[in-house]
Amino acid sequence: MQANQKEGDPQIAIVEALESFTLLGPDGRQVETSEYLQFISPAISHGAMNTVVRARFSGEMDAKIASILRPYEEGALNCWWMIGPNSLYPEKIEARLRTLGFELEHEAFGLMMPTNHELQLAVEPRVSVEKVTKESLIDYLRAARDGREPSASYRAYFEWLMKLQGEKLEIFLSRVDGEPAGTGLLQLFGQSANLVSGYVRPKFRGRGAYRALIKARVESLRKRNIPRAVVLSKTQTSAPILMRMGFTKVCELRTLELKLSKVRWET
Repeated sequence: MQANQKEGDPQIAIVEALESFTLLGPDGRQVETSEYLQFISPAISHGAMNTVVRARFSGEMDAKIASILRPYEEGALNCWWMIGPNSLYPEKIEARLRTLGFELEHEAFGLMMPTNHELQLAVEPRVSVEKVTKESLIDYLRAARDGREPSASYRAYFEWLMKLQGEKLEIFLSRVDGEPAGTGLLQLFGQSANLVSGYVRPKFRGRGAYRALIKARVESLRKRNIPRAVVLSKTQTSAPILMRMGFTKVCELRTLELKLSKVRWET
C-alpha cells in the first residue's frame, strides 16, 4: 500500500486485490520485500501465475528489475508485470520493461461496488448459477474450455486449488438449460473480495449468463457481510458491462507481458 493512501481510500481495496493473488501453481511461491511483490509458479509457464504485482522502487531500477526477472528467465516462464496504484514511477518502469522485451498484454480498470448495492438484473429462468463442488468441477472446467474436455493437469490443478483455498475461494458455474455456460471465481480477503475469471462460452453470450454470475457472487458477499466487491476488469470487454451494472472506476491498470516460454500450458 502506498504511503500517500489514507484509510477509506477506495484504491486500498484495489491494492489488496492485486496483492492477495491466490492462483499459484502447486509449487508456487511469493517473494515480498518492502519494494516489490511477485508470484512464481515454476511448473506453470502462464504469465497469470508468474506475476509482479507491486513495484515501489526508484533508485537502482535496472538492477532491481533484473533481480525480479531472474527466476522467470531461469525457468523460461512467461511473466506478467502489473502496473497499478501500488507502483511508483509507473511510466519509468514501463519504459524500462519495454526495452527488455515486455509488451502490453491488456489494459484494465480497477472497479469497486458496495455489496449493499441492489443489482437490478432479471435472470432468465433458463439461466442458473451454482457454487462448484468436487462433483460439479468437471462441468466448470468444460465450460471454461468451451465444452472441451480439460487436461488431467488442469483438472488436478483446480482440485488442488479448491482444497488449498477452502473458504477463501468460491467457484461459480452458470448453466443455460442445464448446459455448462459460464465460469467465475470469488477470492475473499479482509473486507473485500475480488471477482475473477468471468467467462461465458461464445454460444451462450448475450443470454444473461455473465450477469447472473456477477449477481450470484455479489449476493454471496452480501450474505457474508463483506461490504466491497472488486473487479480488475479489461477495459474493452467486461469493464463497460460492469460499470453499467453499478461498479465504479477507481483506477487504471496496465499489464505487460514478457514471453519466455515456448511451452503452452495445457488446459
